[in-house]
Amino acid sequence: MRKIFISYRREDADEAAGRLSDHLVSQFGQDNIFMDVDGIAPGRDFRKVIEETLTQCDVLLGVMGRNWLDIKDETGNRRLDNETDFVRLEIASALRRDIPVIPVRVQGASVPKPDALPTDLKDFSYRNAVELTHERWNSDVHVLVDKLNRLFAQTEPCPPPPAPVQNTPQPPALVQPATPVQPAPPVAQMTPPPPLPVPQKKSVKPIVRWSLVGLFFLSFFGSIENGDNSTMVLSLILFVFFAWDPFKWFKPKI
Repeated sequence: MRKIFISYRREDADEAAGRLSDHLVSQFGQDNIFMDVDGIAPGRDFRKVIEETLTQCDVLLGVMGRNWLDIKDETGNRRLDNETDFVRLEIASALRRDIPVIPVRVQGASVPKPDALPTDLKDFSYRNAVELTHERWNSDVHVLVDKLNRLFAQTEPCPPPPAPVQNTPQPPALVQPATPVQPAPPVAQMTPPPPLPVPQKKSVKPIVRWSLVGLFFLSFFGSIENGDNSTMVLSLILFVFFAWDPFKWFKPKI
């Protein structure tokens, strides 16, 4: 929250400054309103105390009554001409800091001309003023509060830019060695079962052949007994023809 400093003279506009302070406290909070630099420790330079207080504030309201410009001290000299005058120190310090300084006119007072002010206060004449009247006090204070809110919104400090992102080099990623691909186990080849043997048909040829061999064998021996040489020779030839390679007749054919 922004802080507001109220500068005034007790002999000039004490009541108006008090009423204004009450309204501002209700709007901005007690801790954000500074009024009267009281409690200055003995031995401290009050000029530095005023300077330090104003460094905490964002705007100064200079409350001016009818006697603000010409009010005199006990020696008869105008207070504004005194370099140690509190009001002069407060306004001059705010002008040097170049914070908003708003003249607040009460009791029908007007902003003085530059030539009526000391050198360090001349810029005060060029600051845009507001007026608080007794008849429209609440509405006039409301207008001032509205102006302060808009002023604070315009001078709201910008957030600091984000810190630049520093690109920190990342360590190279560890490359995991590739897992060798295991070859798939060979698919077992289905060995077809051996073909079943084809049953061979029993052939009658061997029976016939060996029957003929037996027959010619018997004829051969019969011809020997009978002495029939021709029959014996024929039987022998036939016997040899059929019996010379008997296994050839029984070899299976593929």
